Amino acid sequence: MKPIDTRNEFFDVWDVYWPIALAVFLLILGAVLFLGLRYRSKSREIPTGKDESTPLEVGYAIGLACIAAFLVFLTFSRMPGSEDANATGKPVDVRVTAARWNWRFEYPETGFVEQGTKEHVPVLRVPIDTKIEFTGSSLDVIHSFFVPEERFKRDVFPSTPAGRWSSKTPATTPAAASAPSSAGSNTAT
Repeated sequence: MKPIDTRNEFFDVWDVYWPIALAVFLLILGAVLFLGLRYRSKSREIPTGKDESTPLEVGYAIGLACIAAFLVFLTFSRMPGSEDANATGKPVDVRVTAARWNWRFEYPETGFVEQGTKEHVPVLRVPIDTKIEFTGSSLDVIHSFFVPEERFKRDVFPSTPAGRWSSKTPATTPAAASAPSSAGSNTAT
């Protein structure tokens, strides 16, 4: 399976990050150098006077918080979501159960079950360009359920209620395959 390269999707984020980081660095370096040189003392006595400026400090903190909030928003806006609003039709319900390096895919609407064994790797089969509602559970340890082609990954935990997630199959998936050919990991963590 070909690894998924997300570098190009996030490269434009880097184009925003580095100028902001450089500007903040230069601003702080300039302020430290200016204030250190301008207000240095030629004598050895301890200076007296005001040693804090609350409005300046609050303004500085708010400015940095706004920059950090913008960068967090920018980063998260580039990340793929867990649900695609463009999916059409009725969602397909798939129950995913993990146990001892095996996966089980149940389709309650049709009664079809795909059970994995040591000799048989189960294949997730879903219609193209359709919203998928996954319900995940684990019988033994923590497992990671993922569909690499869609960058969709969720963890399932034992002794906890089953989690529900949404995804969408891509319109570019070949009709013969009807779904990404690999789903789930064969390693327990």
